[in-house]
Formats: sequence, structure tokens, C-alpha cells
Amino acid sequence: LAKGVLTAAWAAGRQLTIGIGPGGDVAAEFEVVGNDIKLRGAWTNEAIEVAQLLWNAEPGTAVSYEGRFVKFHDVVMDQGGNHTYRGPRPRLWVGGRSEAALQRAVKYSSGYLPYLIDPKQLKDRVNRLKEICQEQKRNFRELTIAVTTFMVPADTIEAAVDLMREVRGFQNVDQDRLKRYYALGSVQQCVDKLAEYVEAGATTVVL
Repeated sequence: LAKGVLTAAWAAGRQLTIGIGPGGDVAAEFEVVGNDIKLRGAWTNEAIEVAQLLWNAEPGTAVSYEGRFVKFHDVVMDQGGNHTYRGPRPRLWVGGRSEAALQRAVKYSSGYLPYLIDPKQLKDRVNRLKEICQEQKRNFRELTIAVTTFMVPADTIEAAVDLMREVRGFQNVDQDRLKRYYALGSVQQCVDKLAEYVEAGATTVVL
């Protein structure tokens, strides 16, 4: 991950912003690869720490890390000689809706990027982020507040719901959930829904 992001930054010739989260809420998805869903947050924290350690190291400089899951000593991340990216380090936006996710966002990231969240829930979390920033003595204005959603234009909200149910993965999703979390319907209805997220505190919307 760490090397791949810097390689992408080198290819793009600019700083990248990436989103990271602990994964979904389905325990079976973790069990099938031999992991425990209860440890996903701790794994995510260490992954972030390792990635940022490697990103911030001077090219060719050895670094070490001793964590609960990850341990290495005197490791050099080879960035490919002439392909070494020397620009600004990647920006990290953290996803999730839990208290742990909010703590993670303030501790490690430059942005908060939740998914499956309605405007009211986002507003509540923005208020909590402000409290955590005070507790951790961090400037809240340093955080980008973003939200991920889908926009599905159609003649009506109901017609947009029908369109979404034709997409694999959404066939069995409750209609009320689709209406809560996504911008659906006429262009004006979509704009109004996105405006609700902005009013709740979002400065960026990822569609």
C-alpha cells in the first residue's frame, strides 16, 4: 500500500489523497481470510502508522516498527531509483462511523470520509470531531469533512430507487435506506440532498 500510493503519486506528478477504513460490518468477510472482525480497528491503526512511517522516511533511509501485528527492523522502501516521488506526502482521509473511527480520523488523518451516513448523522459526527480535536489539542480546521454517496438522477425518487435496484449489490437494500443515504430523483432533488450534507458540515462530496 505505502509503495503503491507513492508510485501513483509519482505517475500523477502530484500529491494524492487516499481514503482508508477498517472494512465492512460482515464478520464472515473477515473470517474467510482468517481474521477477526473485532481486531479490524487495531489492524487499521497499525497499517496507517506503518504507511505514514514509510512515506515520511527519506528515500534510502531504513526505518523500524514494533507493533501488535506488524514488526520489522531496518527496512528500506525501494521507490525505484529515478521513479522516487519527492513531492508532498499523501493526504489520508479516514472512513467509518464509530467513535473509534472519529478518534482515528483526528489522530492520524487530514480528513474524515464516512459512507452510508445521512446528513443528521454527519452533523452529529462533525460535532463530535470538534470535541475530540479539543481533547487532542488539534485544530479542527485542519480536517477536511467529506462524505461518500451516490447520485442517481431520475424523474422521481421512486424511479431512482428502481434504477438502483437493477444494480448488483442493491437489489435487496431497503428502500428507506436508499433514500436516506443517496441523492436520488430530479436534478433539483439531488442538489437539495447534497446541500443537506454541506449544511451538516461537509466541504467535499465524493460521488
